[in-house]
Amino acid sequence: LFSIMELNPTTYWEHLVWMDASNHGGVRETKAMTQVLDSDAPVPMDDVDGEEDAIVAAGATSRRRRTKRIADDEDDDDDDVEQGDEGGATASTPRTPASARHRSDMDVDDARSVASLADEPDGKFYMNWNIAEFLPDVCHEYFTKIIVDWISNVWHARVRAREERGGDGKTPVKYRTGATQAEESELPVGDLEDALGIVCDELMVAVPRIHKEVPGDAAKQHSDEFPVLAGSHLQMNNPALELVKTVCAVLMLDGDIKAAVYSLKKNLLMMLKVREFSDAARFRDPCLTFELEDVVCTYCNNVKTFDLCRDLRLTDGDWACEECNNAFPKDAIESLLIDYIHRKSMAFQLQDVVCKKCRMVKADNLSLYCACSGEFQLKQSKKGLTTTLATLKRIAEYHEFEMLGEEIDWMVTASSITI
Repeated sequence: LFSIMELNPTTYWEHLVWMDASNHGGVRETKAMTQVLDSDAPVPMDDVDGEEDAIVAAGATSRRRRTKRIADDEDDDDDDVEQGDEGGATASTPRTPASARHRSDMDVDDARSVASLADEPDGKFYMNWNIAEFLPDVCHEYFTKIIVDWISNVWHARVRAREERGGDGKTPVKYRTGATQAEESELPVGDLEDALGIVCDELMVAVPRIHKEVPGDAAKQHSDEFPVLAGSHLQMNNPALELVKTVCAVLMLDGDIKAAVYSLKKNLLMMLKVREFSDAARFRDPCLTFELEDVVCTYCNNVKTFDLCRDLRLTDGDWACEECNNAFPKDAIESLLIDYIHRKSMAFQLQDVVCKKCRMVKADNLSLYCACSGEFQLKQSKKGLTTTLATLKRIAEYHEFEMLGEEIDWMVTASSITI
């Protein structure tokens, strides 16, 4: 397909937890080390070491929205916070129930650290977890704090383990995870257990408090505490349970602690009276994906692929081009979506009929059965079409594509489809 492929690195990571392109987080490489990797120019190691203590995080605009209330509450409660000497620590008096509603058991320093995750776009820590956007606000704050603590503890333990071998702690080292196991880890088992123990303690405190404060509504298919976004497709009514499943799904990305996380999840589910192997305990991605390819900017001709469900910039209403900063025309994007569902509907109506047994295409119009005695079926299932229409319907409602919504409503009515 090609003779030359050029790779352009965009981000260097010291520690990365990866689920997919829309769900990952970690510790980004400092600017000084990035310069070393980009060029052969020497950089003083003092500059690099000085930046390793500046632990801040970056988030998307949607997380700024969620954490804005924390910052606003802190401004309103300045009388409850005693300032120490210049550069000193702060201490807080007991909160009222109203201000504690979105903090639960998080103190002022914890809330301020969570708020800083979204307010520092150029920070060393980077958090981009689309799955957290579908949690209630109080669960989102806990998720952010727990995952940041986990990444921070593992990363610091990794740096210490490397420094014990001598040098500046940049060269990885592998440890045997067991006497009879062939697997190797970059951290000793004790350090991993200590990092996981901190997360366990936080979850053991957070889960019962959330379940008590925000129990959800089992009578509803989808509780009001959960946000409804463009990619929503699951019925969720238990905030504490969803927090447990989401946090454990992220922790299980580290294969060295998968067994310990299974045990942690089992204990947390017992607290919520949920069976370990039930369908309610299984984690599923709460966000669908729908990519619209080859969208061309009318100003600079930049070609962009939009994920209308997972792109956090689009969910916040930011349609600006990354190259020229001019907005993509929404009416043109809506026209592309309408053309897409027209082609999808035509393909469904003109599709072939195939045999269930031999998968051969039906050759005539009158035969009830295939020559192999198999029954005929549609090549494209009706479920696939209804799923696509349901996803586009939610996208039309969320992004305010009125013509697209009307087109889908007409198609559903004319075809007697239930979405």
